[in-house]
Amino acid sequence: MATVVKTIILSPGSTGPGTYIIPSDFVSLVSLEAIGAGGAGASDVTASTGGGGGGGAYAKTLGATVTAVTLTPGATIYYQRSAGGEWNSAAPQDSYINVSFFGAPTSTTQGVLAKPGNNGPIGSSNLGGTGGSSTTSIGDTKFSGGNGGAGVSSLTRNSGGGGGGAAGPSGAGGIGGAAYNTGSTTQGGGGGGAANGGSGASQGTLNTGSNGGTITGGTGGTGYIITNNTPATDGTVGGGGGGGAWDGVSVKSGGNGGMVPLFIDSNSGATRGPTGGFGGNNSGQSGSTFFGCGSGGNGIGAGLGGGGVLVFTYNALVSAGSNSNMFLMFR
Repeated sequence: MATVVKTIILSPGSTGPGTYIIPSDFVSLVSLEAIGAGGAGASDVTASTGGGGGGGAYAKTLGATVTAVTLTPGATIYYQRSAGGEWNSAAPQDSYINVSFFGAPTSTTQGVLAKPGNNGPIGSSNLGGTGGSSTTSIGDTKFSGGNGGAGVSSLTRNSGGGGGGAAGPSGAGGIGGAAYNTGSTTQGGGGGGAANGGSGASQGTLNTGSNGGTITGGTGGTGYIITNNTPATDGTVGGGGGGGAWDGVSVKSGGNGGMVPLFIDSNSGATRGPTGGFGGNNSGQSGSTFFGCGSGGNGIGAGLGGGGVLVFTYNALVSAGSNSNMFLMFR
């Protein structure tokens, strides 16, 4: 019996709970994987400006571990894919796959669960949100998301901390850089932490946002330069976005984080993977290119973290004479 590995990205276009019917060519389960949603960076609060949001955790459960039920073609499995956090509105939830029932799994025999990053706190704190915890995630392999960087401790200085990077199969997410926090009227924001085992970002300086964290195969974005008004740039392939800035008059946006394209859906060709954190003063955005990353803290405006990712990988039967162009996944 000839088989080939197929990868299915569950609920790529929407968030929330759902079900998946195991396809007719299913032979055996390879793995279940999850990346937790990212937290939102904080906006203006009572005595400080925003810390970055935390990045989501990563978890993977091998097929041989999933023994609660026997999986067969036509059977139903259950999942929840969380949206990213929205500051002062909604905290991100767990992202999970459960082969037994509708609800979060309690052990690896039932599935996989990745914890989300936390939103930047509301109140007088300028600290960033903590990354999703590997300790409370469920899987055979687990890594924590990066913490968001701290903002500044005065409402007269509007630079934010960078968002934490999402964890991935190669390691934890990098921490977001802190914003420059002195009595100056200008300050650079923190860069975003890299994803998937990449580095954290450093603190912004007097006139420059810090660069985003770096990762093998990708680059961190460069920070905003106040002296010559050079914009921050985006990270690539898992690198964090460059930090924004406050020039004493207006907020200058940080860069976006880059996504590591680890998962390719065998049917649709959709691509997903852990994303580097957004630079400080980049409040984040929804869409199909940012996953598990924390958004930057922001002097003005609420933040939005990246959504979770769920992946079902299985051995599929190849029928005689088949000339399928299905995607193969090598990792």
